[in-house]
Amino acid sequence: MDAQDIFRKLSVGCSFKRKRPEFIPGFVKSDPEKPAFHVNDPSQLKKQIKSEEEVKEEVESENEEKPEMQDAEEIQPAKKKKKKEFSEEKKKLLEEEQINHLRKLHRITVKGKNVVKPIESFAELSSDYKVSDKLVTNIEKAGYTTPTPIQMQTIPAMLQGRQIFACAPTGSGKTAAFLIPIIHSLRGPKNLGFRAVIVCPTRELAKQTYNETVRLSEGLGLRAHVIGKIQQAAEKFGPRSAQKFDVLITTPNKLVYLLQMDPPALNLAKQFLRDNVVRSFRTGRIWILITTELLGRGIDFRTVRLVVNYDFPSSAISYIHRIGRAGRGGREGKAVTFFTKQDAPLLR
Repeated sequence: MDAQDIFRKLSVGCSFKRKRPEFIPGFVKSDPEKPAFHVNDPSQLKKQIKSEEEVKEEVESENEEKPEMQDAEEIQPAKKKKKKEFSEEKKKLLEEEQINHLRKLHRITVKGKNVVKPIESFAELSSDYKVSDKLVTNIEKAGYTTPTPIQMQTIPAMLQGRQIFACAPTGSGKTAAFLIPIIHSLRGPKNLGFRAVIVCPTRELAKQTYNETVRLSEGLGLRAHVIGKIQQAAEKFGPRSAQKFDVLITTPNKLVYLLQMDPPALNLAKQFLRDNVVRSFRTGRIWILITTELLGRGIDFRTVRLVVNYDFPSSAISYIHRIGRAGRGGREGKAVTFFTKQDAPLLR
């Protein structure tokens, strides 16, 4: 009995597809176009056909490799677009455009050099300017949710120590705009006398400013005072007092009156220092005086012969007041002004 007879007996009652399998035991197909030939020699059969285990291993290996090849073909990584690296100059221009857009959006107008960018939330005070969490909490408790335009620009400018002149409509939040930087800069109470002076045009506004100061400085220990009666203020804040106060809020007339008393009823060390410098310059003890534009108005030095404008004046009126300090009373005088290319638009 050969292999075919054995196969027929074993496959009785079984149905098979017409397509022949690639390998049939006992048959070897060397060429697809040539008919298969029969192998009677078992040793030749072993050489010509592969074992079932080898066929199984090949099929399994093909099944394992095929999905991976399909995945590799179907899922091809998208080509990454190379991001253009912006130069520092382009980044700076882009940042300036964003800042200008923000100011234009909130109708903020600024003049000056290297003006700091506006803040958009009070949370930036903690992250960017190291303002204490307690002060930020007081700001929120006072009902300030988002900065108004005057607060957006004024607060960061004052926190950088810039001298500013700000103007905004009534009810726009100007009081908090200057109180927040002042409270931050004082950094708690110190027994050194008044370290901040706030001058208000009326008593009502002074009282309102005082209440706002107390509310924003809650829990920080600062001691704010508003001048009521002159005599009581002279006794409370005079040179012989314990100097346990930090912020003074008053009107111009009361402040001037207390400073002109003999002895002065207020201990403002900075005011006295400035008066001493001016007096020394008048008498000739100081020959060179370096000052801001503030000294260019209202103070008469008859013996000044030379004025140097290190920083170019921003207006013609400012220029006239500066150079007017030299050559007073018909005397000869000179003025030297330095300027750069950035000042060219102001030249005439």
